[in-house]
Amino acid sequence: MIYNTQRAITEMYSMSPNTGKLLTDEETIERFRTSKEWGLLTSVDLRQCDPEKIRSKETIAQFSIDLCEYIDMKRFGEPIVVRFGADPRVQGYSLAQLIETSMISGHFAEDTDRAFIDVFSCKEYPPKKVAEYCAKYFGAKDVEYSVSFRT
Repeated sequence: MIYNTQRAITEMYSMSPNTGKLLTDEETIERFRTSKEWGLLTSVDLRQCDPEKIRSKETIAQFSIDLCEYIDMKRFGEPIVVRFGADPRVQGYSLAQLIETSMISGHFAEDTDRAFIDVFSCKEYPPKKVAEYCAKYFGAKDVEYSVSFRT
């Protein structure tokens, strides 16, 4: 069977502190609406988190429920929180929370007290507020986030 390997590749608009000025939450939502974007992805990197919080299955599950309420996303089922990782560098809990408009996921790295959280939705939400909420919830001393529009 022969497959067509020629595909159109287009650049995705992403913004982070490393690529330039982030849009405000209001500017992000306005662009999302006026450009008729299909989805919005916010990737949040947390450093120096409270070790007890990122090692607690119950805290991570409750975070998922609370975040959905905070950004007005309707959960689809209960959060899935599983601890795994043979390599101590990546060992920790991972989170999957389906939402009606897509998914919230995360990984909590115990070795470095870091958390990596992604919120993807075809419904708009405020990315900066999400990043700040995540940082406060897990007691992070440092937070960085990036935003991508999915077309």
